[in-house]
Amino acid sequence: MMTFAKRWIWMLGLAALSVAVAPSIAPLVAAPVTVQKRQSWSYEGGALVFSNDFSGARLNGVAPGEGEGRYTLTIDREGPGVSNASSWYAFAIESKTARKLEITLSYVWARHRYAPKIRVGETGEWRALPSSQVKSGAARNETVLTINAPAGRIYVSGGPMITLAEHTAWTDALVKTNASFVTRREFGRSVAGRPLTVLETRTAKAPDAGTVIVMTWQHPPEYTGTRAFQGFVEIVLGDTAQARAFREKFNLVIVPVANPDGVHEGHWRNNLGDIDLNRDWRKFSQPETRALSSLFKTVRNPVLFLDYHSTKKTLFYTQLDESAPVPNLFTLKWTDAHIARFPKEKVSRDTNHNPDTATSRNWAAAELKVPSITVELADEAPFEVCAAFGRFGAEEMMRLLMAP
Repeated sequence: MMTFAKRWIWMLGLAALSVAVAPSIAPLVAAPVTVQKRQSWSYEGGALVFSNDFSGARLNGVAPGEGEGRYTLTIDREGPGVSNASSWYAFAIESKTARKLEITLSYVWARHRYAPKIRVGETGEWRALPSSQVKSGAARNETVLTINAPAGRIYVSGGPMITLAEHTAWTDALVKTNASFVTRREFGRSVAGRPLTVLETRTAKAPDAGTVIVMTWQHPPEYTGTRAFQGFVEIVLGDTAQARAFREKFNLVIVPVANPDGVHEGHWRNNLGDIDLNRDWRKFSQPETRALSSLFKTVRNPVLFLDYHSTKKTLFYTQLDESAPVPNLFTLKWTDAHIARFPKEKVSRDTNHNPDTATSRNWAAAELKVPSITVELADEAPFEVCAAFGRFGAEEMMRLLMAP
């Protein structure tokens, strides 16, 4: 069996060969966000180059500072519709020689949040920049990174990135491996016309069989949540006795990417329409949320809704047990099992977070009348922990839903 590290490197290589930067797509509907200009900033006669020429990048400007090896990089939000004061950043540095760089991240609107990660080349491992090399800048909106850049190309990012191409390669492999019982179809298009796809199983025998809905990537840079989602899906579609038995009793509706435009364009929060999709589940002003809600309304006998995200710590957002549909107290048992299984992660549960906001979780609880849970993985959680969290969640879900 291919190890996680080897499999991930293979996926990175496949994505690099197939799609370095996704092609420009003309929007199907009016898009208030000005798409980030892909470009390079060259210095020292081309010996040093900064760029945002890859999927998921976020870099808005570069200027040389005072002194050798000092540069200021401007990071801005995708549009004025962003209300959450954090900023995503991701850029490449290419140098002809090894050198020490002092890079000031200057946030136009927000402050620094994400601890920097660095990857050497296209298939290297993402590693955290030591905290000793991350300091506050002269202004409140500035953070200074000291980077010992090797010769060649490195990537600097707020997190261990998963590109749209890499996630698509993962999905392709999943569909191919499980072609006998998994189907994939397009159910809508994003603002820019990118396809919104769903994976479905219809293996349950009973006409009243329940359906589990699971989705991710409403918010673009929430990679730890996406990795947990991948772990979850790999288990429920796996070839174990438990998974096979589960699929004979329950169907699955799986949405791998809810906001493909935002992921590709390196957005922090919103889609190309400058709307936070996870606050649009009442107005349905965007093609993505309209398509998603229409899809979920057609689901036969839904029994559970899960939405994977990332935030500052690992936790669950749920309804109150007494106010939500809870067959066999599923929500309480499922979340408590995670809390016990991952004590080092200090997992918690919040039953009163944004109870009246237009989130997918609140919509699903009210519209579908099922336990609806937002699963949040910590921004800094290691990918192997995220994958294990997702796998455990799938196994525990199957055990609880199949219990007499």
